[in-house]
Amino acid sequence: MKETLMMLLLTACISTASAQISKGGFPLSQKLQMEGDSLFIHNYPLPDWGQKQATKAATNERGVLGPEIVGMFTAAEISFPESGIFTYLADGQAIWKTQIRIDGAPAIGLYYDDFLLPKGVSYYISNATGSHQLGAYTSTNNGSGVFAHEPIQGAVANLEMNIPAGMNIEDIHLHINRALVYFSSVSYLNKYKDDMPPATRIPITGQPDTLALEGYSSSCQINAICPLGAGNSIQRKATVQLIIPYDSFFAQVGGCSATLINNTANTTGNCQPYILTATHCEKQNHNNPNALPFEQMLVRFNFENEDCAGSTRATVNTLSGVQLKARAAYPDPNVIMGDFMLLSLKETIPNDWDAYLSGWNRADSLPLQLNTPQHYTSFHHPAGDTKKVMASHAIDPNGYSFDPDFAGTHWETNIDSGGVETGSSGSSLLDKDGYVIGIASVAYDPKPACNTNPNGEPALFMTGAAWSKLSYAWDYDMDGPDNFRKLQPWLDPANTGVVTLDPVQSNCETTPTHIETVGKSELANALLVYPNPSSTGHFTINMNFKTYRDLQIEIIDISGTRVAGYTFKRLKQENISLNLGHLPGGIYMARFRSQFESVSKKIIILK
Repeated sequence: MKETLMMLLLTACISTASAQISKGGFPLSQKLQMEGDSLFIHNYPLPDWGQKQATKAATNERGVLGPEIVGMFTAAEISFPESGIFTYLADGQAIWKTQIRIDGAPAIGLYYDDFLLPKGVSYYISNATGSHQLGAYTSTNNGSGVFAHEPIQGAVANLEMNIPAGMNIEDIHLHINRALVYFSSVSYLNKYKDDMPPATRIPITGQPDTLALEGYSSSCQINAICPLGAGNSIQRKATVQLIIPYDSFFAQVGGCSATLINNTANTTGNCQPYILTATHCEKQNHNNPNALPFEQMLVRFNFENEDCAGSTRATVNTLSGVQLKARAAYPDPNVIMGDFMLLSLKETIPNDWDAYLSGWNRADSLPLQLNTPQHYTSFHHPAGDTKKVMASHAIDPNGYSFDPDFAGTHWETNIDSGGVETGSSGSSLLDKDGYVIGIASVAYDPKPACNTNPNGEPALFMTGAAWSKLSYAWDYDMDGPDNFRKLQPWLDPANTGVVTLDPVQSNCETTPTHIETVGKSELANALLVYPNPSSTGHFTINMNFKTYRDLQIEIIDISGTRVAGYTFKRLKQENISLNLGHLPGGIYMARFRSQFESVSKKIIILK
């Protein structure tokens, strides 16, 4: 029945520890427009991506599917304070800076095996030009002592620590022991690369073009926002991407798909978002709930294109650090029956990320055939790419992973629209009403007509898939009777016995509440105007907001007359150019309005 059956180690190897919501704002060196600082520059080698790609191609030719490699580690050694240089300000504050450079890297993620910031300390990472900024990371990001964050665009990572006067620097812990070079799954960073120095924009022979970081999935994939997924927008918003480091596979990380999922004990006062994925996504079969791959796992939200054609850039929101709650054992990729893993987040999902906890259906009997417009659906991240959608009109209840003796453990589908690739593992199969019924486990039936991606590179696109049944995982007993080995104690902790559960918002409210008051200090700290004064009337507005927001800018002259106005939509980390060269020299006020607050900054045109 199955030809070329393959494990969807739909792990797409990419980057990623304690939760990492940053505070926004800018480092002191940028606020004070400090230039010409001397720096320690730490150069590290670019991993051999070409060799990994060649290995992948050879593996695919043999019909065995391994992890989708989209990033590789290189060893690093950065310690505070030894690896950087201090600058001391007149008020007693200190600035510590250093630089990491990996020539040819499209993007860099940093991994910390020692991380502790005392209250008052702020930590930032920026790219070569300052157009892409991460941070501020503060004491609120402290966790178990390990840390990781989303990638910074380009081949350079500038590190800056802002330290208040009187701080004992021995209380600050920061040690980076490896850097991750992203070769894919970072298309959302494209907007920051145009200002890169020309030397870093030269494609490296044998490597992907560093100017073309779009997703690597097949050209036959369908963006999640397209009409095929229109009836399941809540389920689309419940789909996330996991970036999983492998501690015994030091050279790589893996990417899987996953679903935020509801449980029967959730209330607005006691809300626990769980993450459902495949057990094979964590390749080392860890049973320690706080093992390193869980401590340093990145959970990426909203990594999707905003239009069906994919012409608008993708954006992404990231948390890091999860705890293992339950999983099926994974002793061997060829011996797998239940393929499920349940995780819990260590931090609260911000309301304005618009995430949902999916509902579920644990029934073991479902319609085998659906008629249009109904279908079985899945949202996923094939090949580490932005979120895609696939659909099938039929399921077979007698599916299995590799051994026909275990028929009935999986739902099997022949996909009508879209398909699966590495990176799709762990995604949820949804019934006609959008409830989770299965977890992507294995795939088969590659389609030669869809074997390239938009960059002309090989893609392994398959239309046969088997999904580990939620009903089978519910009271799973193949690995013992412990709650750790089944889903029921976690998804129905209230012991209601319900067969289906509805979705809710990620804060467990059913009514959308997306309004967040913007504090004046946050708005002021998130805006930087330079050069100021300007001899040409050309200004750059650099912004680093915590969340997306609209912004209105008014330019007011000394008489109080409005002489220019601008409106911008959906901004977060941006650089905006204002051409005020038509105005006469003098002093003006730039008034910034965002939601419920406004702030004014003085600008000067010298003519």
